[in-house]
Amino acid sequence: MSGGLYDQYLGLLLRGEYPEVEDFLAGQGEVSEELRLRLEQLRATAIRTAGKLPFPKLGPYRLLENLDQGGMGLVFRAIHERLGREVALKILRPELAASGVAVERFHREAQSIAKLQHPNIVTVFDAGEHQGVVYLAMEFVPGRTLAEVLREDADSLPLAQKVKWIRDLARALACAHAAGVVHRDVKPSNVRITPDQRAMLLDFGLVRSLRSEEVTLTDGFAGSPSYASPEQVSHDLEIHDRTDVYSLGVTLYECLTLRKAFEGPTVESLFHKILTGDFIPPRKVNKSLPRDLEIVVLKAMETEPKRRYGDAEAFAEDLDAVLELRPIAGRPPGLVTRLRKFAQRRPALAASVLVTALALTAMLVLLLQQSQQQAERIRGEAIAARDRASRLVAEYARQRTNFRELDHAIGHLQERMTYQHLTREDYAQLDRKEKEVEISRQQQGLMFSEILQLLRQAERIWPEIDGTETVRAALYQEKLTDALDSRDLLAAEFYRNLIQEHDPSRQSNQGHESVSGTTPIQVESEPPGAEVHLFQYRELSEVYPGTNRRYAAFPHRGEPVLPAGTFCLQVMETHPPVQIGDLIVELAGQPIEDLVLTRSASGEFQPLSFPDGRPVRNGFEMRKVLAENPTLWAALPEDAVRENHRLPIPALLVRGNELLQAELAPGTETRTTAAPIFFSPETAVGQTPLQLALHEGAHFIVLKKEGFEDLIVPLNPLVERGRRARMLRLLPLGETPPGFVRVPRYGDLRAFWIMETEVTSGEYLEFLNDPATLAEIDASPVPIRSPRPFPLRQEGTWPRGADGRFSLPQGLPENYPVMGVSWYDAEAYASWYEKRARAGGSKLHFSLPNYDEWTYAGKGWWAFKYPYGTQYRARYAHTCFAWPEAEPGPVREFPIDRSVFGVYDTCGGAFEWLDAWWDPSRTKRRTAGGAWAHAEPEVGRVEGGMGMSPDKTGNEEGFRLVARSEEDRP
Repeated sequence: MSGGLYDQYLGLLLRGEYPEVEDFLAGQGEVSEELRLRLEQLRATAIRTAGKLPFPKLGPYRLLENLDQGGMGLVFRAIHERLGREVALKILRPELAASGVAVERFHREAQSIAKLQHPNIVTVFDAGEHQGVVYLAMEFVPGRTLAEVLREDADSLPLAQKVKWIRDLARALACAHAAGVVHRDVKPSNVRITPDQRAMLLDFGLVRSLRSEEVTLTDGFAGSPSYASPEQVSHDLEIHDRTDVYSLGVTLYECLTLRKAFEGPTVESLFHKILTGDFIPPRKVNKSLPRDLEIVVLKAMETEPKRRYGDAEAFAEDLDAVLELRPIAGRPPGLVTRLRKFAQRRPALAASVLVTALALTAMLVLLLQQSQQQAERIRGEAIAARDRASRLVAEYARQRTNFRELDHAIGHLQERMTYQHLTREDYAQLDRKEKEVEISRQQQGLMFSEILQLLRQAERIWPEIDGTETVRAALYQEKLTDALDSRDLLAAEFYRNLIQEHDPSRQSNQGHESVSGTTPIQVESEPPGAEVHLFQYRELSEVYPGTNRRYAAFPHRGEPVLPAGTFCLQVMETHPPVQIGDLIVELAGQPIEDLVLTRSASGEFQPLSFPDGRPVRNGFEMRKVLAENPTLWAALPEDAVRENHRLPIPALLVRGNELLQAELAPGTETRTTAAPIFFSPETAVGQTPLQLALHEGAHFIVLKKEGFEDLIVPLNPLVERGRRARMLRLLPLGETPPGFVRVPRYGDLRAFWIMETEVTSGEYLEFLNDPATLAEIDASPVPIRSPRPFPLRQEGTWPRGADGRFSLPQGLPENYPVMGVSWYDAEAYASWYEKRARAGGSKLHFSLPNYDEWTYAGKGWWAFKYPYGTQYRARYAHTCFAWPEAEPGPVREFPIDRSVFGVYDTCGGAFEWLDAWWDPSRTKRRTAGGAWAHAEPEVGRVEGGMGMSPDKTGNEEGFRLVARSEEDRP
């Protein structure tokens, strides 16, 4: 309700009315203080800007005076200083400048009017933006609005003049409709009467394209209530040119009677009158009106669109006939129509009259209504409408096949565009295919509406007809397929529910696997007998309203012991009293999220605070405090547990479905997670081999077997459908290299390990100080291997001592990711790392990850953009705006930026070099993920990043490695 009240009050302000907030809210029941405050602020802003010139100039225009405050903007009389042309300059209101909806509406008005050329429509001269102010320069039309003329000159206006104005406006609308534009807000205040008695149509701010699926600016009502058509009031999707005919008819009614056709004490009562056509006929208000003129008004104002004039030109022609005393084409409403309207307006009285009429004419009515010929005709029309709807459903499915082929071709061209030069012919082909897709989408939208309309028509004319629900369910089946194709899980669930509502039998039908939403997935393991636990990633805000828009792990059934998404420390190794897999949810009596620990004078752990008592909530704030207090010790929870070598830390932990108190021993190794996996007996679904039946969604399983490492396996039913059994190899405990996590095989992508974080500065320092690396550096004529951030690429920034060994620059902690290294440096590190591992007995191969490995490790095969879901939030990863100031930071400091496998920082920290090309023709290598100095959502995607020259070094380039066994090498 609060959104509707806000929109209503905004509408009053936009019309230049400034009611007190308390007066406006009177009678509205209880409203929140937040809404009252928002309305007060809105009113203050509107009053402050009313009547004033906000600035003397705007681009090439000098403002002269404030003209109007209608629509979505402020209108000024202005002059183009170079051309000397006087214009009406419309700008978007400052308080709406941040609204994407308002800006889009403003631009739409400019585009719509610009393509219309008619003497009764204002001309657009210019549109643009200057210093953040969006403007539209239009023909300056002197005069008054029609509303003002009717109010001020009512007694002196000749009838013929008013009819001529409406006729001219009808032809202006006919011009707009021919260009595919519906005005949707025709009313007296949107018409200006010039001194030479010309009627000009203004304010196209609510326009809608006849060729677009777009319906309104918002999901609610758009337009002026007293002049709105029944289809606008009822939110009918089929807004068309007859909508404008209706509103112009209401405007003509007001011109002829000097009163509004529809008025009521509340919006609801007003809308009821509009929907039932409850208005006083014009000649009962003004008996001097010609009979034909009343017929024209009544036809234009018919409640059912199909009974109105077919188009605005037909309306204008009948008005011409009235002016020229010729016969009109329109006919007065027949007896049936009048009775129907009477019954809608006065149901009780109509019922009484009907009883009497039935008593007098029962035999006649019975004979007429039971006419076999009429019944057969009605049945035939209904069946024809149903069958046409059924054929259109089949056509809808056929068009989708064509659409998929176009989509595939477009995707191929768009992919090529990212790594190679396209010819003009390629771009022409891309433009052509994108246009075909756009047209196909519009056609499918129109076809969807037509099918529903045909089914409603069939049911309306013959309520007993069979089969419409089956056709309707078949249509929703097609929409479900669309949703599954686009990975829109919310839409899929919506249409699945509609299918079950309209045709429940479909759920059990063979061959309708997608209706029930289940896909059989066969899971096998080597060795067999692994216990399988099933989970699903879901958005927290959908389950816990008002929480974050990020995904977390929910059990397949039952409730987690703590809310999903609770920040925890995951224990990585058994260190009595804690066991591997335990989840620590509190330290020293404090929850893990936003916790920074320090020690009191007695050595006990306690939360760190600023001098003013505010809690320190993250690593950025902690480092600011430590910079001011060098002797102070403080750490984030994970580091506090690891670095603690003194007293045990009291902790609350989850083990299975139990909460336990424990004291952590010094040196416990943990990892912070914002999407913990809470195991319980209810999450176990059986042992391998096992067949699962899963709905669409981001599922994953965890395989557990004594003596073997846990294995996490993402499952996407949309991708799994039709695949063979998943054979999953379990690894003995301890086989995963330290600092790596296991990623299982998936389709053609073989199993591998990947570093859980970027290579850190401390780890890279070991590589630099290896004698072989030092010798290579000294032998090179140009700087290599040592990090070379811009602008010190030539000198390097890591100091070397008298013994030739490197050390970390002052102020660079060893747990920061190494940055400023080239792709060649990263490759050299991988070779060095493999040699060292082989010398220690390892048989694994190490390299940079390829693109598929990186993507799968970062988000599985789910329809995610980021490890945490689909909605970008700069604070979820180490991006430019994660903190008040952009600066590098440690690895693993953003636990939300952690994939289901346990891979950190794939969307922030450092751009990471991949063993993949971005543009081979220009020798550009691919980097992936986001970086600490960037905040663009597309760059920060798991697949994001950008192409770079392989020898580039700067402030953001880092890397991590993957490891592969001999049998899993590509």
